[in-house]
Amino acid sequence: MSRLTAAAAALAAALLAAGCAGLGGERYPDAAELREQGRAQARAGYAYGHGSGATPEQARQSALYEIAGQVVTAVRGEQRAVFRALQRRGELGEGQVEQAAEMALTATVASLSHVAVEGAEVVAERRVRQGWYVRVRVPERRLARMRAEARRKAPALAQFERVEAVPAGEPGRRFVRAVHGLETVERTGVGTARLYSAEAGETTFGAYFRTAIREAARRIQALPVVEGERVRFAVVDRETLQPQPNLAVRTGGWEWATDADDHH
Repeated sequence: MSRLTAAAAALAAALLAAGCAGLGGERYPDAAELREQGRAQARAGYAYGHGSGATPEQARQSALYEIAGQVVTAVRGEQRAVFRALQRRGELGEGQVEQAAEMALTATVASLSHVAVEGAEVVAERRVRQGWYVRVRVPERRLARMRAEARRKAPALAQFERVEAVPAGEPGRRFVRAVHGLETVERTGVGTARLYSAEAGETTFGAYFRTAIREAARRIQALPVVEGERVRFAVVDRETLQPQPNLAVRTGGWEWATDADDHH
């Protein structure tokens, strides 16, 4: 046998062996298959969440987000009513109600999923082609309580969502929204109710908005600009020096507002 023929034979044998090993190896199911199986096996009296991710923890978090999404879906009507009320009070401009109502409410979902952890039970955890699949369930009674609690907190959750939607580099807008949020919390009596945010962690509605107000106020600075005999003020972010437009400011007994270009 020539060297070329021997090499070809060895290569063929190696490929055949690899193929046989692959045929005998474990075949991971698809996440969609397990989701359908889970729906078929669902027990009455429970709500289920299905999730997938690169790790078991990511898949579990995704499943909890699905549970929280069921709660948010139930309170979207209340949220829309809240945004209309904000518009009547002048906190939302014309045409902003629909825009606000269509927000993904990611901060609200994240907060509710954190609460859902306490009553959730992991009923399936499997390796899948895409990584990991996890199925969790919570008693329907627990979900009903979460929905009722979310409806009670709907005005404060709407304000929480609006603050979270503003970048830290816009302390002027964050300050105004946080003040409105604290007013809402005090009016609805949910100041001590639990809240979770990605940045603050486990907190309460009252503590969250007070902290947001303090941190935003710390970053706001009014700089005097002298032009001959005229003095105007530019309101900026202390850290980035970015202008902070449409902000009401009180200094030395004077109360004034910046325009769209941040000038008084």
